Amino acid sequence: MKKIIGYSVGILLVLLCIVGVAFYVNKKEYIVSFNTNGGNIIASKKVSQHEKIKKPKDPIKDGYIFIGWYLDNEEFDFNKTIDKNITLTAYFEPINTNSVTLLFDTLSLSKISAIKIDEGTILKEVPNPQKDGYTFEGWYYHNKLFDFKNPITEDMILVAHYKRIDRNTIKVIFDASNEEELLEVEIEKGSMVKMPKEPIRDGYIFMGWYLDNEEFDFTKPIYDDITLTAHWEIL
Repeated sequence: MKKIIGYSVGILLVLLCIVGVAFYVNKKEYIVSFNTNGGNIIASKKVSQHEKIKKPKDPIKDGYIFIGWYLDNEEFDFNKTIDKNITLTAYFEPINTNSVTLLFDTLSLSKISAIKIDEGTILKEVPNPQKDGYTFEGWYYHNKLFDFKNPITEDMILVAHYKRIDRNTIKVIFDASNEEELLEVEIEKGSMVKMPKEPIRDGYIFMGWYLDNEEFDFTKPIYDDITLTAHWEIL
């Protein structure tokens, strides 16, 4: 009886070995590639199906600090098993933390907030202002069109340049400087604008509408867009 049991156990062990070998032979292998994103090259690695990949040594990139390995824009978990070919991408951050500020002078009612960026950044998206009656032609720095393909290494004030659109109407803007909304009036080019109702401002007396520090003459025809500013005297 003991011989029969021993013989059966032996057969079972042989069968288990055969199954194990077959499983190992048929087990798939996958390739894990490493995109170092400008850092030193790291060779691809083979890994068997349902096994983990060992985290490689952190890549090195001059001027940057390594953040981690990412897969599909998410940090990769090296505790996960591999079930397909994948490429892990290295993410870095610049070591240089110096920042510069861009100011935008739109020369219009359009407002664009200042932008603070890392020194040496190349802007991929640049805001464009709007100005009624004009088309925007670009941002100028020191009277030259600025090329945003160049890295920005210093604080800058960029000035908008426009090209006038030919039209038969113009706009007159009344800025009362009393925390109320600006009044805009559209008239035919070469005509006169009607003086609006006098604005009110607590603690002040209205002295008239001015253009370029001179009181505006409402009997003169207007050929360009203008902004008239209210002048006040303290009571």
